[in-house]
Amino acid sequence: MFRHTGRKLVLGGLVVIGLGVGVGLAATPEEQVGYRQDQMKSMGKAIKKVFSFVKNEGGTIADVAAGAKIIYGVSETIETKLFPAGTAVGVDDSAAKPEIWKEWDHFKELAGGLEKASEKLMTVAVDGADPDAVKAAAVAVGKACGACHETYKMKKD
Repeated sequence: MFRHTGRKLVLGGLVVIGLGVGVGLAATPEEQVGYRQDQMKSMGKAIKKVFSFVKNEGGTIADVAAGAKIIYGVSETIETKLFPAGTAVGVDDSAAKPEIWKEWDHFKELAGGLEKASEKLMTVAVDGADPDAVKAAAVAVGKACGACHETYKMKKD
C-alpha cells in the first residue's frame, strides 16, 4: 500500500512539473498566445493592487507583497515560456511585435529589468515597510513594464 501511494506522489509530481512546461512544448501558437495573455493579465491585476496601496486608495502591504510575488513569478518566465517564436501579431489576437525575435537580446534585457524591479518590490514590501521605498520600487516596476510595451507591444485600436 505504501508503495502504491509513493507512486501516486511521484506521478503527481511529474504531472505538476509537466504542467509548468507543457504550454511551450505541445501547445499551438494560438494556445501559447492565450497563455501569455492570461499571464500578462494576472500581472496587470497585481500591479493595479500595488498601485492602489501606493496611491492610498486601498489595500495593505500584504497585498503589495502578494502582487510583487505574482509580478516576479510571471517576469521570470517572459523570455523562457511566454514569447516562443511564431506567436507574433497575426497569431490569434497577439499584440507582440515581430521585432521581439529580431531584437531578442534587447527584449531579454528589458524582461530582466522587470524581473529585477519586481524582485526589489518583493524585498521592500514587508510589514513596517518604508512607504517611500515601496513607492519607488512600484514605480520602477511600472517603468519596466512600460519600456517593453512601448517598444514591443502593438497598440490596438
